[in-house]
Amino acid sequence: MRLFYATCLLLCFFGGLWLLPGTPFSWPARNHALPPILFHGLSSTLLGLALLGMAAMGFMAIRQAARGHARATRQWQLCYLGTLAASLTCLCAAVLLVTP
Repeated sequence: MRLFYATCLLLCFFGGLWLLPGTPFSWPARNHALPPILFHGLSSTLLGLALLGMAAMGFMAIRQAARGHARATRQWQLCYLGTLAASLTCLCAAVLLVTP
């Protein structure tokens, strides 16, 4: 399971870094007659920021779990919540800005 977590974390991190400069990215529509969704420019950058935020949340959770059974502080919880909200906002904005 640790290998799966590490793989997902690294894919989010490197995928976010790759999309950050606005690299065009095509998201295929499988099993649909719709054309693929093309992320480019600002939408690609927002998607990259969302992926980097998810990777940051993964790093935060791993560091918290490494402490053992110590309860997370309120400050950590608010930071995690803020990162989650920012990532979801960037993801929603990226999807709304794409051209189908």
